[in-house]
Amino acid sequence: MFRALGRPARRVAVRTATYIAPGPGKQARRWLFNRAARRGDTQAMLDLLSTPYNDEPVDRFGLFRAVDFWLSEERSGLGRRAGDVSLSDLAPLAPLFAHYDQQIFAALSQFHGGDPEGALSRLEALSRDPEQSAQARRGLGAWHLFLQLHRGRHADPLTSAKPGEPLGPLIQFWDKDTPGDVQAEMDRWRALAGDSSYRCFDDRSAKDFIANAIGKREADIYASARHPAIKSDLLRLCALHELGGLYIDADARPQPGLRAILAQLRAVPTLWFDTAIPEAKIINGMISAPARAPFLRAAVEEGFRRLVDAPALPLMALAGPLMLTEIAITHLNGSALHGWRAVPNALGQRQIFRQIEANYKRDARNWHLHERRLDASQQGGSGAAEPPSFPLSSPQNHTGHPGLAKGFENG
Repeated sequence: MFRALGRPARRVAVRTATYIAPGPGKQARRWLFNRAARRGDTQAMLDLLSTPYNDEPVDRFGLFRAVDFWLSEERSGLGRRAGDVSLSDLAPLAPLFAHYDQQIFAALSQFHGGDPEGALSRLEALSRDPEQSAQARRGLGAWHLFLQLHRGRHADPLTSAKPGEPLGPLIQFWDKDTPGDVQAEMDRWRALAGDSSYRCFDDRSAKDFIANAIGKREADIYASARHPAIKSDLLRLCALHELGGLYIDADARPQPGLRAILAQLRAVPTLWFDTAIPEAKIINGMISAPARAPFLRAAVEEGFRRLVDAPALPLMALAGPLMLTEIAITHLNGSALHGWRAVPNALGQRQIFRQIEANYKRDARNWHLHERRLDASQQGGSGAAEPPSFPLSSPQNHTGHPGLAKGFENG
């Protein structure tokens, strides 16, 4: 395979062959790939990507991690470095992948090759193709949305724009009994924002806020959520809609250089995308938004609707990233996000924050563990499949609950 690509295999691929394998080797592979990326060692990255993985001829997730690194370098405003991976470096690998992955890679190459309209048309048509699975359509739609926003803010990386007025406070949430390691990170964010520009919610204050801002019915729906992560998903959407501002996950550690760009981040509406996976999606761990944004209103309404109509949906599909992505694609298709900025995954981790390995992640407070155990108990341990898309309410009539409609009208 290496000869077919026209590149000799590096010793790193040979010496670590026993680690680049299904099962436990996944973490070792990721570590080796990330190390090669940090060093700008394009050849080592390609060697790792083109090693058979999990009965596939290449590591498809590795390919998109490489794309994510490339997007983040291109977007950072820091310039290109010798040895950085590029789309042309990755091009020889693309034919080895499934049709879905090839289409995304072709669209990215087309977009950055000077034909953005053609790339967007390609992705939009594919995202509407009934032959694609619901998961694939959502992923293609997310890539389409990312490139739309990316085009709009193409010359505006995190390091360049002049800061304007903050959109609102810096917002965080922890339901109760905040662990010490999480509280330490929240204190860092409070210090960065300043006491007057920082707003932290717990379970009680979040319920009161929702009751006063939107309605008692919605506050009761919030309280009925089966896990604190769902409450956190709902609260961030409600608080951003009502107050505007910058939401940051509580277990996130600010990067050392964040202070230099924080004012600008708080002033420009920003969505963070997971561009390191084939089926891209919005990451809701960081959102910067103006108050009363139509996109957030639609997301708030849909989140409450799903908790009433389909409370057993997987957590991410209730009020989390999958729902948020579907709202952006299906209801708005990018039109109501004019002026928003798209940040690729690795750039967010490099310049904004990284999540810490908090102690709570070892128990049921970690929503990943909670959902796996719940699924195991319901499915006999078979494991959770990717959740299907949930039918969205009509874009022309979002206010399905009287309290919600009343709250928005009074706002």
